[in-house]
Amino acid sequence: MMKFSLPLVLALIAVLVLPDHESSAFAPAQVSNSVQTASSTTTSLSMGLFDMFSKEAQEERERKKRKAIEEQERLQKEIMDRRRNPEKMEEYEIKTQMRRELRMEGKDEEAAKIASTLYEGAKNQSLLNGAKPSEQ
Repeated sequence: MMKFSLPLVLALIAVLVLPDHESSAFAPAQVSNSVQTASSTTTSLSMGLFDMFSKEAQEERERKKRKAIEEQERLQKEIMDRRRNPEKMEEYEIKTQMRRELRMEGKDEEAAKIASTLYEGAKNQSLLNGAKPSEQ
């Protein structure tokens, strides 16, 4: 006669008695309809990585890009005006020389203060096409 082990017998009984039971260890859990409707009625969710493709994110990137371009145009116009005006150019050269000397002496904080004044007039400049910069 054949010898049966207890675990084998229990497994066989479980298969025969519970044929409708399926293992859900590796399957996604089933969600009831009431839970699905509740989750679908919430406001827009943040999708993380995919948020960068949303219309708002694209508009924000365009705004930042436009603002950076406007700033560069104002600085460029300030440089062009300085080159045309000998008095502004002389003032720029004096400030630049002072800044360089302060750096060589190790007075970096004072040099940074002077460097911040080199483009003071750029804030008031119009863009290269003559338009006023947008304020946002």
